[in-house]
Amino acid sequence: MKVLWIGEIVLDKTYIINWDINSWQKCQSCDSEISIWWPVSSALKLLSNLWVDTTIVWSIWKWPLWRYVKEQFDLYGINHELILDKATKVNTVVVDEKTWSRTIIKDKIHNTPIKYISESLIREADLIIFDRSEKEIFDFVIENKRDDTLVIVDPSTEYSKEVFHMVRNSFIPIFPIETVYKMSDEIDFLVNLKRLNDEMWKAIVITDWENWSYLYDSWELKNFEALNICPVDANWAWDVFRWWFAYGLLQKRSIEDCIVFANKVAWLQCTKKWNLTAVPSLDEINNFSF
Repeated sequence: MKVLWIGEIVLDKTYIINWDINSWQKCQSCDSEISIWWPVSSALKLLSNLWVDTTIVWSIWKWPLWRYVKEQFDLYGINHELILDKATKVNTVVVDEKTWSRTIIKDKIHNTPIKYISESLIREADLIIFDRSEKEIFDFVIENKRDDTLVIVDPSTEYSKEVFHMVRNSFIPIFPIETVYKMSDEIDFLVNLKRLNDEMWKAIVITDWENWSYLYDSWELKNFEALNICPVDANWAWDVFRWWFAYGLLQKRSIEDCIVFANKVAWLQCTKKWNLTAVPSLDEINNFSF
């Protein structure tokens, strides 16, 4: 199985603190880490852990951070094609150790959109993963992929015509629950869910990281309960959910089965902290008692 990721590279500088920060106050972090932006790295490392041939097409400023990113991809057996960019986006993330809530200070830098990808690389892929940033290359990839290649899009919480176009042309739309409530001023969950379903023209999956995940089509809503565990760090749970769901699709599992197993691996991720080092291995997934 071959997976192609198309998306921007962002580095996160994460600090863990255990007290409130006030104006004009210095504080010492409990711990810190530089990591590749979560959805990219977690998706590829998780799929690489599952013995999937993974490739990323990415743009980054060659000096000096590209070497760190390249070393990480090489370490985890992830193939990569580098496109040189004028700068690299670096976000600052502050995590409260007591609640594991996070504050993200986003860099104002914008990566240059990817303009071209080898058609042979596209046609070799059994699964293509997009993040919402690469809107310009999306239609080209859709036109040149194989008919049986699956497409999964990570829309994050962006609510726009361009992102909806991308997700509508994916195999199955997966949205965070925040997007449901952006459909209108209506507060009723099911009313907004129906509107989102009508926009997509197909069944959709909704993730709500601390409660349920949902599968909805025009006539039925199915609920999938989250596991009853005490998380160490739940910030990244549903990014892992998305990629385990994609892996299940590659194995020809039913959508319902993909959701059940994705829920389990997402909560396994929550038992540890940090980014790449927390992504579960195949042995951990197989041995985890749900």
